[in-house]
Amino acid sequence: MRKPQKPSELGFTYHDQRRLKQALSHSTGARLFRRIQAVLLIADGRPIKEVAEITSSSQRSVYQWIHEYLLEHRVDSLLDLPRSGRPLVAKTLTDGRIKRELSVIHFR
Repeated sequence: MRKPQKPSELGFTYHDQRRLKQALSHSTGARLFRRIQAVLLIADGRPIKEVAEITSSSQRSVYQWIHEYLLEHRVDSLLDLPRSGRPLVAKTLTDGRIKRELSVIHFR
């Protein structure tokens, strides 16, 4: 079993703790809050397993968040990246649109 590393050995500084605490107090989304909280707990010296349990996350996710944060020591690196998915707003349904769509269906 590997010996847990101290936060300073991982690359955390006092400035990181201060930056993460400030970001945590201003966080508005639950996902970002959980990521910042996890990284802050690691910076405070908590073990990965405990942090994963506290944040209801996998250990793998916690390792990934630590890695992303420590690349540039920026809280922004913990934000979700833009991704494709369901459109925020569906096209408006009108009588004309319904008739047009139904006209292409061939009934037998």
